[in-house]
Amino acid sequence: HHVRPEYPAHLRAQGLEADVRLEAAVGVDGKVAWVRATNSAVHPDFVKAAVDCVKQWAYTPTRLNGTAIAIYVNVTITFRLE
Repeated sequence: HHVRPEYPAHLRAQGLEADVRLEAAVGVDGKVAWVRATNSAVHPDFVKAAVDCVKQWAYTPTRLNGTAIAIYVNVTITFRLE
């Protein structure tokens, strides 16, 4: 289950775009346990919108030899004006 990010209105109005790179930990239940940005040259409001979005995601639990395991994922959230 992936929720789409909300484009910060004031950044859209300024015509700004960004790619926010994130690392997230996904628990054995498939829920995102934590998220952090891995690129710092991005407006903090883009980072907040991206993190808030990814925190709501849910994955099918990853299994290793039939046992659910926690994993790390790298995600890029792209904010583009259309």
